[in-house]
Amino acid sequence: MTETYGKIEKYTEIAYYILLVWFLAYRTFFNTMFRKDFGIKRVEGAETAWLVLMAALILFKLLKLQYYSRAEIAVSCILILLGILVRRTSDTYWILMFPLLTVGAKKVPFDRILKLFLITVGGMLAVTVAAACAGLITNLVYLQPEADGSLRVRSAYGTTYPTTFSEFVFFLSCAWLYLRRKKLNLVDLVLCGAVGVFLKIKCDAKTDALCMLLLAAVTGWIMVRGKLPEKAREIFRRLSAVLIAAMPLMAGWIILAARYYNPDNPLLSRINTILNTRLSLGKKGFRKYGLSLLGTTVKYKTTGGKLEEVKNYFNLDSSYLMILINFGILMFLVLLALFVWSSYRAREEQDVLLLLLLTVIAAESFMENRLIQAQYDIFLLIFFASLRQEGGRAFCMLELPRSTAQEGAEAEKGEGV
Repeated sequence: MTETYGKIEKYTEIAYYILLVWFLAYRTFFNTMFRKDFGIKRVEGAETAWLVLMAALILFKLLKLQYYSRAEIAVSCILILLGILVRRTSDTYWILMFPLLTVGAKKVPFDRILKLFLITVGGMLAVTVAAACAGLITNLVYLQPEADGSLRVRSAYGTTYPTTFSEFVFFLSCAWLYLRRKKLNLVDLVLCGAVGVFLKIKCDAKTDALCMLLLAAVTGWIMVRGKLPEKAREIFRRLSAVLIAAMPLMAGWIILAARYYNPDNPLLSRINTILNTRLSLGKKGFRKYGLSLLGTTVKYKTTGGKLEEVKNYFNLDSSYLMILINFGILMFLVLLALFVWSSYRAREEQDVLLLLLLTVIAAESFMENRLIQAQYDIFLLIFFASLRQEGGRAFCMLELPRSTAQEGAEAEKGEGV
């Protein structure tokens, strides 16, 4: 019986991997110029089939394998129901894929998810870059004028926009560093720094270039922290509590700054210029679409996938503004709560690297809008996936911290204080 159950678990895990690779390949493909150059359109039947199969897999895990706790069932229902409702109100087909993919990751080792992410997305990105460099697909090169009359050269390397390429590189780097958490060395640090410089020079992707330098700093910290005096590590542990609130602090700031942006205010006007008009565009979004619990359909007009100038350009580049306005207050709050809880759990489990990576991702999301897209931000799946610590113990982010759970169990047995 145990052997049969083990085989069922194994095949269930394999089924999830197949659906994960399907999702990653499908969504990544539509961010490359292969789609435009060869005139390939979305296949709605494929999307529907994916949703049905993933929903069936989740139901099997719930009813047959009984994987989910009551708290996890509650969170799952909230996420999936929100996904269904927001898909209708926002007219965004992929928004339901995110909660299903996240909930379906229950009891799936996160390290294996990261490896598949690196192989699938990293492999497709490598093929895309090679095809663009060989002239097989369009390599969009943007020439943007500077104030001094010079031109900024920004290459997309076969993707639909230079920052699309840089965002793939950034999240792939996060996945790579977490997989190598036990053996990070000087090579990883130098590579992160070199990639950051490359992204700035070739793509002029300032945000992702800066975030790559932050990843280099994170790598350096992980390398030296074990050699620091105990007192220094204790100071960092106390200060690290602030990192738990990194995402709500950054989200709150840019939302308020955009909501109350006034071009006549010299300070806000200067900040808006530094942030590449994100405040003024956010203000336009609030004025045009307002706020709602379940979001609304937003009409974006961007230069992605083409070199022609776009009249009345409009985009919500910040993840926090995009999620709040496009996908609604409820989705924004739920996502924020899950990331804050995951940061808290990472700190409680003493997973310093994960805590720092989530903080850098929060910083990247301040300027870029990929936080909720799992073909970029694979760390969305940590909410239900199994993470493994040095001692070999697997845990799920949605579980109570170890000490709290143990105390609760003891109290139920009458063994508590």
